[in-house]
Amino acid sequence: MKKAVAVCLCAAMLVGSVSFFTAGAKTVFSGDADLNGKVNVVDATCIQMNVAGLTEFSDAQNKVADIDKNGKIEITDATEVQRISAEQAVSNETFEIPDVTEPVYTDDEIEEKGSAAMNDFSVNLLKGSVKDGANTLVSPLSVMYALGMTENGADGNTLKEIENALGMPRSLTKAYLKNYPNYLVNERDRSTKFNVANSVWYNTSENSAAVIEKYIAGVKNDYNAEVFPTIFNELALTNINNWVSEKTDEMIPSILSDIDPGAMMYLINAITFDAKWNIPYVSDYYNPRTGISYPGDVRKGTFTNSDGTESTVDFMESTEDFYLKDENARGFVKYYDDGNYAFAAILPDEGVKLNDYVNSLTGERLTNVLNNMSVPESGVDTKLPKFEVEYNDELSDNLQALGMKEAFTGNADFKSMLADKNAASPYVSEVLHKTVISVNEEGTRAAAVTATITIGSVSTDEVRRVYLDRPFLYMIINTKTNTPLFIGTVENLPDKIN
Repeated sequence: MKKAVAVCLCAAMLVGSVSFFTAGAKTVFSGDADLNGKVNVVDATCIQMNVAGLTEFSDAQNKVADIDKNGKIEITDATEVQRISAEQAVSNETFEIPDVTEPVYTDDEIEEKGSAAMNDFSVNLLKGSVKDGANTLVSPLSVMYALGMTENGADGNTLKEIENALGMPRSLTKAYLKNYPNYLVNERDRSTKFNVANSVWYNTSENSAAVIEKYIAGVKNDYNAEVFPTIFNELALTNINNWVSEKTDEMIPSILSDIDPGAMMYLINAITFDAKWNIPYVSDYYNPRTGISYPGDVRKGTFTNSDGTESTVDFMESTEDFYLKDENARGFVKYYDDGNYAFAAILPDEGVKLNDYVNSLTGERLTNVLNNMSVPESGVDTKLPKFEVEYNDELSDNLQALGMKEAFTGNADFKSMLADKNAASPYVSEVLHKTVISVNEEGTRAAAVTATITIGSVSTDEVRRVYLDRPFLYMIINTKTNTPLFIGTVENLPDKIN
C-alpha cells in the first residue's frame, strides 16, 4: 500500500491528478520517476522527496529513477533529471515496466487468501517430503518465511516461479507473513510458547558481491529479520548454529555442518512451539498411604508399522470433542491449553495406505476437513501414541517439482539483492530444513529451522473411535486460520516409548 500511495501522492501534489495504472505493460524513459511517460521537473522533485524519506518508490520506480545505476536513489539522480528536463542532457534508455499498482488487501482478504495458499503449499510440501516407511515432519510456515525472504530479492521469471510455488503473489506473501503474529498466541496465555525468528547472514569478504541496502531494509521491514554482516569462516558457522540453537530452545542445536566461504548469503527461519494440552493425560498413580493404585490414561498397546511389523508403545487414551471425517479417513482434534492451537490427527481407513491418502490430498480438501469438524454427543474415543520425530531434508528437488526451477540455476534473477547491477546474479544452492517434535502426556514441543543458501456438526449417540495404532497423518494447527504450523506422518514407531 505504501508504494502505491507514494506514487499517487507525488503525482497529486505536483501534477494535480492521480491515476492508478491498469494491467499490461508500458515503456518509460530513464528518469521518469512518476511513470507517466514524460521526464520533467516533476520527476526530479519526486526523486528529491524519496531521498528525503517523504515517499517510497515501487520496484519499477527505483529501477527507472536510478539513472547512474549504482543501486541507490540519490540527489545526483534528481540533478540529472533536471538536466534532461532542461534539455541539457538526453534520456535514451527505456524500460518495460508492469503497468499495475501494488495490490491492496483487506485484513480479511489477507487471512482468507493467504490461508488458502498456505494449505495448498502445506499439502504440496508434504507430498514431496513423504518417503515410504519413514516418519515425516515439515513446517510449511518455516519454509514459507525462508522463501519469502528469498523472494524479496527476486525479479522476472525467477520471481514468478517462486510466487507459483507459494501459491500467491509476493505482495500477498509479505502481507500474510507480516500479519501472521496477529494469528498467534494470546498475550494473556502463559502456558504456550510460539516464536518465529528470521535472520539474514551475508558475506562481507572482498570476493563476495555487495548486498544492496534496499534489500536489507526490505527483509527487516517485511520479515522483522535480524541482519548479520560477517566473513564466512568457522566463527560465522559457530554464530549461525548458536543463533539456531537459541531460537529453537536448543531443540535444534545446529543447521549447518560447514560453511561455504564462497556463499553470498544465508537466509534462516526458526520456529519454536511448546504447549500443554487443554486436558493433560494422567499417568498411573500409586497412593502409598492407602496402598491403592489408580489407573491413568497411558497404557501399553500395539502399533502396526507400515511394513507390517508390530511395536509395543505407550498410548494416551482420552475422549475428545471434535471429530474429523474425510473420504477414506477419519480423525480428531485435541486442543492445547490456550485454544489458539490444536493437534489434529487423520487416520486412513483400513486397507488405505497412508502415502496413497496423502497423495490424494489437496489444500482445498484439507481446508474442508478442518473447517467441517463435528461435535458428536458421545465424543470421540481416541488413542494417541507417545512419539518423537526428528526430520532432516534438503528441499531443492521438492521445490523444483513445485515449479521453482530457475532460482537454482545460473539463470536465476536475484539482482535486486546486489548493489552492483552489472554483477552476476546469485542463485539458490540449497534449502535445508530440520524439524523435531515430541508428543507426550503433558503436551507437545516442536521446532523447525529452514535455511536458504544463495551462492556466486451433526448430533448422534454413535461412539466414534479413532485409535492411532497404525500409520497416520498429524498436524499442529493454528485454530484461527486452520492452517498447519507443522504437518507430518508417522509410519513406524520403536518399541516401548516411555
